[in-house]
Amino acid sequence: MTMPRGGFIAMLLLLLAAAGAAGDTVTLRGTTIPLPGCEIQDIRHGRLYFSDSRGRRQWRDLDEVAALGFEELPNLDEAERLLAAGQSDAALARFLQSMLEADGELETLWLRVRLARVHDARGEYVQAAGHTAAVFMLRDEPSWRRLEPVSRPDRPSYPAAREAVLLLQQADRTVSDPQLAAVVDRLLEAVRPIAAELEAGWDGPPIERGSTISGYPIERIRGEAFDLAAEPNAAGAGETDAAPPGEIADHSSPGAASGDSAEAIDALLDAGRAADARIVCQRVAQRPGNRSLGRFLHQYGRALAGVGRRRDAAVMFMRGALLYDASASAAPSLVEAALIHRDVFRNRPAARRLAERAREIAAAQGDSTTVRRARDILSGLDDD
Repeated sequence: MTMPRGGFIAMLLLLLAAAGAAGDTVTLRGTTIPLPGCEIQDIRHGRLYFSDSRGRRQWRDLDEVAALGFEELPNLDEAERLLAAGQSDAALARFLQSMLEADGELETLWLRVRLARVHDARGEYVQAAGHTAAVFMLRDEPSWRRLEPVSRPDRPSYPAAREAVLLLQQADRTVSDPQLAAVVDRLLEAVRPIAAELEAGWDGPPIERGSTISGYPIERIRGEAFDLAAEPNAAGAGETDAAPPGEIADHSSPGAASGDSAEAIDALLDAGRAADARIVCQRVAQRPGNRSLGRFLHQYGRALAGVGRRRDAAVMFMRGALLYDASASAAPSLVEAALIHRDVFRNRPAARRLAERAREIAAAQGDSTTVRRARDILSGLDDD
């Protein structure tokens, strides 16, 4: 049976149209396959609104959304790929370049959200605070209050701190929602003295408003060879993805040996051999291979905590929880981070936010053990 010529041509035209209409993409949690041919229409009140490849209007809670792709932002797709591979320096560079490519409010909003999350996961509280303020100004809605950074206030470059303060001050003048305004107040209280201290020691040229993103000069971000680690005046310059702040990577045995499996690391940790587990984690961090990065970062955090490096452990737990929040290790990582914020940093509000988020994720995943641990932390905070 042959297809009529008119039908064949119509089918061919449809196939060509489908091939050429890449459109936006939406990747939902629990899958690595994006929904193609979408049109992202809005992000409001904690929901993503979009039309699918058949033109049907849909919405999803943002908690269900793992990643978005915009047709005109190829660097964003690359950033998400690098981030999933654990290459946070390279990923951050691509997110920053995507900011310069964005020409619409929705693209800018989503990139600000991603930058806030990525900086927070990297332990870069000040930069995360600045991007959070930018999100609040774009969407003055209480659903964004959960974007408040939970990492420990850090000391970035002065350009990064100045940028964050300017954004927070602008948000302080313009944000009307009382819940968001309270977050801005807390962020300003933490960031303003850091910026003032850094300004006193700054001997560089004046920094014009709007000339940086995350503290990196825009003219350098535009360069094709933009390399995060090569920026001398930017926060985090010189860091690698292989180790937390202060951690010396072990290059003596690259590659994953049979004893470097996730199960082997768990066995070391369960046996109380945290120092040995840390050595293995250092080695694996050079080439993580095909493993769950959320689980690995949780293991690395446990190893660091086990050798007394609890501040560095908090960074690892936060990386795992924020960057891989759909993994089974996300809620346990948040619980461990909450304990460190409560007991080491003495930051009870952050501990409460982390424990509440851990409880939510664990309940959704049916993890009753972690739900109980989170409730115990919250109960203790309530009793004090």
